[in-house]
Amino acid sequence: MWYRGSQSATHATLSTEIRSHTCGELGSQHVGQMVELCGWAQNVRVLSDTLVFVKLRDAYGSVQLLTEHRRMPGFAEQKRQLELLSTDTLISVKGEVAMRPGDTAKGKSSTRDIEILVEQVQILNRAKPLPFNPHVRANMPNEEVRLAHRYLDLRRPELQRNIRVRSKATMAIRQFMDDNGFVDIETPLLFKSTPEGAREFLVPTRVNSGACYALPQSPQQFKQMLMAAGFDRYYQIARCFRDEDLRADRQPEFTQVDMEMSFVTKKDIQRVMEQLIQHVWSSVKNIQIDAPFRRMSFAEATRRFGSDKPDTRFGLEIVQIPQLSSDTNIVAEALLITGGANIFSAKELTPFLELLRSSQGSGESKFTSMHKIRDWGATGLTNITLISRWLANNGSSTGEEPTDRLEELFALLSAKPGDLLFVSERLSHITPANTTLGRLRTLAAKLLQEKGELTIPEDQFEFLWIEDFPLFTCEADSLQGQLSATHHPFTAPVSEDLPLLYSDPAKVRGQHYDLVLNGVELGGGSMRVHDPDVQQYIFEKVLHLSPRVRDSFSHLVAALGHGCPPHGGIALGLDRLIAVLTNSPSLRDVIAFPKSADGRDLFMHSPASASTARLESYGLQVTKVGYGESIRLLLTSANVEWTEVHPEWPQEKSNQPFGRLPVLIEKNADGSPDLVISEPGNIERYIARTYGLIPTDLRAAALQEQVRDQLSDAHTALIRYFFAINEKDKDMRMAVFLKLFDEVIVIQSKLLRENGNTGRLFGNRNSYADVVSYGFYKDLLIGMGRYDEYIVDIVKSKLTPEIANLIYTVEADPRLEIYMLKAGSILATINA
Repeated sequence: MWYRGSQSATHATLSTEIRSHTCGELGSQHVGQMVELCGWAQNVRVLSDTLVFVKLRDAYGSVQLLTEHRRMPGFAEQKRQLELLSTDTLISVKGEVAMRPGDTAKGKSSTRDIEILVEQVQILNRAKPLPFNPHVRANMPNEEVRLAHRYLDLRRPELQRNIRVRSKATMAIRQFMDDNGFVDIETPLLFKSTPEGAREFLVPTRVNSGACYALPQSPQQFKQMLMAAGFDRYYQIARCFRDEDLRADRQPEFTQVDMEMSFVTKKDIQRVMEQLIQHVWSSVKNIQIDAPFRRMSFAEATRRFGSDKPDTRFGLEIVQIPQLSSDTNIVAEALLITGGANIFSAKELTPFLELLRSSQGSGESKFTSMHKIRDWGATGLTNITLISRWLANNGSSTGEEPTDRLEELFALLSAKPGDLLFVSERLSHITPANTTLGRLRTLAAKLLQEKGELTIPEDQFEFLWIEDFPLFTCEADSLQGQLSATHHPFTAPVSEDLPLLYSDPAKVRGQHYDLVLNGVELGGGSMRVHDPDVQQYIFEKVLHLSPRVRDSFSHLVAALGHGCPPHGGIALGLDRLIAVLTNSPSLRDVIAFPKSADGRDLFMHSPASASTARLESYGLQVTKVGYGESIRLLLTSANVEWTEVHPEWPQEKSNQPFGRLPVLIEKNADGSPDLVISEPGNIERYIARTYGLIPTDLRAAALQEQVRDQLSDAHTALIRYFFAINEKDKDMRMAVFLKLFDEVIVIQSKLLRENGNTGRLFGNRNSYADVVSYGFYKDLLIGMGRYDEYIVDIVKSKLTPEIANLIYTVEADPRLEIYMLKAGSILATINA
């Protein structure tokens, strides 16, 4: 063996006892020098009995090795070893740097002009056959395979670059924060469970059986305590944890740049953050960013772009059409894609139609239609569309022909033949972050880019502050108008809106601000409530938190009352920031060891089952229960009064799919029902908010309820659609409803086949899927009977005689009142 240290000063810190240089640092200035290199061998090429080429790669680059018999003692043996080298075998070499012949220099590598004339080769670690070659893009396996062998995946040049950019950006952030007087303070990872939003990861402890720590969703409360403690400027690169549904921009554990400042206003925090962004972009990308950043209200962002994180690099702005609004609570709006009818083929319009089909829920559009503008008018003007209903309601009263009114509308929208027009109606109060037209706008930009019809430069960075969010949001599934904190319950109201906090809190704006870049939310923050009386009022009178939950925040309220200064802060998602800097499509590409799409670590095989003995040491046991039983256990653990059936529902119907689940009842002082919650999701949220308990993921535990879960979306969409249409539109309702009914029948049949039932739609009702299906359609027809018995007859005619005989007499059923009250959207299935 030979190991000789180097005297090279080029990268003194990278020189070790076994290598003098890295592959990537060598250049023409090293010609004639003897070097010692270590790396992974690739692309071994034996050109003759006397000449062998090898590509050597390390973490800093690659260089070509040339071995020839006249320079290498024992060449025959060395040649035999080189021929047997497997991909990514680790070797060390000693040789002289030489210039390559002018006509052989290839590629863009900094070492393309040189090669190493090898005198000695040593195998450090012979690689076994690799599960995949990380350097051959054409044969790259799927992400799950790569995550299971993450150490190999990380050898890819793009991931190496991403992780190094992350390191450089993090160092730039630390340098900036230190230069601006911030103190780096670590806060605990073992916290306690608090009802702040997402589910938490619980950490049981043997010290107190049944007691758990919770991993923090953010250091929010700790950093506010630091302000009360007198630390003027705090920051940390904080690890945070949320047990929530995952997607490309979510991870169960993530990193954020967390900061808090005292004696400041919103503008002070925004100015510091803008300077930080400028420093990071200059340090990492050598790009100068202009400041101050543009500012836009939440109302303007959702009105013009249909999103609270709009990408403002391109147009496609949404236009309001007040002429089409028949209700003060409904907003009519349009999105026009110039030339879209000619740009997209019928097949290429499918993604738009699929998006329309999935658009439902409070805040999403009640109905959205698509129209191709033609010389003679527009396609898709069926009775169900907003334009057709507007023409029918307004044309006759004015005496104008419908075509004239249509031309006036198109002129107002600047719509011309060949354009593609989306017209939508939605609730004026937006709950979700994006409206249907906002999602269509984003999709249209993506598809237009793919077709070369829209160009958005990658180096165009449009930073934007979104401000003036509503301080509170009416919960989408609340029948009693319950308010929840839009950001978190510690956000301060806008000072001029403070009187509204006590009279009409739904109208209060919060001092909350989000930093958006090119349609991506980089982070968000707010000024905090520093008055203990205001904070206590928000907890008790606005959010109606139970005494138990309010007690969990007592330390915070106490600190506010002991001389806590005005303060505010912000948190930037570091993972997301690096994804933007590296133009990576997924956060998993900028994290060294990320979790998979379903939250698992495929390399470390985590999470793993714990032994019964280990669980018992924590006072825990695993119990598999159904969906309904899970909610019963949850209610029992919270000491909440509940009953098996709705008080107004007949007892004999308690075995139906809706009625067999428990019902939560809050009573008044006189014992009368004050609040009745019957839907499982509402029960979970109510308990989390009111009792401070974070429910387990009930759906994951409901193994025997999988069929019901699969069917719920199609069933609920059908019911909601039915009750969302005006009473007068019977013909239109019947046509669309029967179309949806056909689709659900197809879905139902497919699911039943997948679950082993190959007979009739409901078979002999021996399987659970059969019972659920039968109960669903029975309940559906009951509700329909309250409005149009003739539709019931038509639906019955579409079923087999056996099924029709199973459906009992049409009668009123209070259960369907829930769906009637919640119906806030129409499923846009019928389209041009």
